[in-house]
Amino acid sequence: MNVKISYEPSFVSLLWTAQSLQVLIQAAGVDAATSSSSSLRSQSTNNISMVRQWGAKLTAATPAQVEEELMAYEDRYVAFIDILGFREMVARMARAPKFYGDMLENLRAMRRTFPPREEKAATDLRVQTFSDSIVLSTGPTPDGLWHLLFVVHDLANALLPRGIFIRGGVSRGKMHHEDDILFGDAMVEAYDIESKVAGHPRIVLSKRVWLDSQIAAQADPAWATYHSSRLIRASDGPAFLHVLCEYQAFNATGRDVSPPGTRKNSTYLKGERVRKAIAERLEEAMDAPHHFLKVRAFAEYWNATVVQNRFGVWLDHVELPTGEPVGPVLPFRGVPVPSD
Repeated sequence: MNVKISYEPSFVSLLWTAQSLQVLIQAAGVDAATSSSSSLRSQSTNNISMVRQWGAKLTAATPAQVEEELMAYEDRYVAFIDILGFREMVARMARAPKFYGDMLENLRAMRRTFPPREEKAATDLRVQTFSDSIVLSTGPTPDGLWHLLFVVHDLANALLPRGIFIRGGVSRGKMHHEDDILFGDAMVEAYDIESKVAGHPRIVLSKRVWLDSQIAAQADPAWATYHSSRLIRASDGPAFLHVLCEYQAFNATGRDVSPPGTRKNSTYLKGERVRKAIAERLEEAMDAPHHFLKVRAFAEYWNATVVQNRFGVWLDHVELPTGEPVGPVLPFRGVPVPSD
């Protein structure tokens, strides 16, 4: 395939060749020329079709339309989100129509979340869902970053009471994001963070995104508040989104000074559902250590932030196995017990 697009010097000149297609495919993690896997060959065919489709749009376009199309490959904040345990959820949807309806509404609600400061802020939020994955992107501004993070935060909190966890990565870089075409360095990086860095249920920020949030915090008190209360540096290095911050704020004063009627408070009731759901997931994963460790990590996050390892607060801790006997230690069989 050799498609050449040439315009006057004031316009962009592109050379589409088989080699450039191969580079784009490899950027998506698929080597079409050497792959012996039928699934990878199928994926590469889809990628070739995607790039050809974009190239065809350019060849049929006017110079002005070409510049507009190329501008779409732009700097954006991107989040790649994985809904954990989605296979079991799909099976459950077939048996429980209400659960199916609730999940659909949770996914649709992402598009209705307003930017944190201004409802009409020009953040250019875009959202695509496919199977267990969600891709979101916004323009590269503080409003755009925090709009994206608030959407992810709200999704996490809509799913947590059901015991459904999400894991993800957030990056910044070049991204082409249309309804039917998604590709770019930023998406690859966000996917890598989700799959290789996050490890357990958490939304990890790239170093560049973390530094962007720090710069915004220095320039505006509103962003400083969000940065200090909604982002956490993990003990293993990366920064992540604090999806439990509302429960931590609710629990901060402790039971002895909480106002009457707290147990009827919607945050308390939802928090109790989350706490119980975490405990239930721990029990379900008892004979699956790999899965258990992921849930345990989230339970430890709850205990360290919401409860702050205290006792007597409204939203209590999640009990974790200690690895020690739960009863009195008895002597080994056949070993006499010393007498006084």
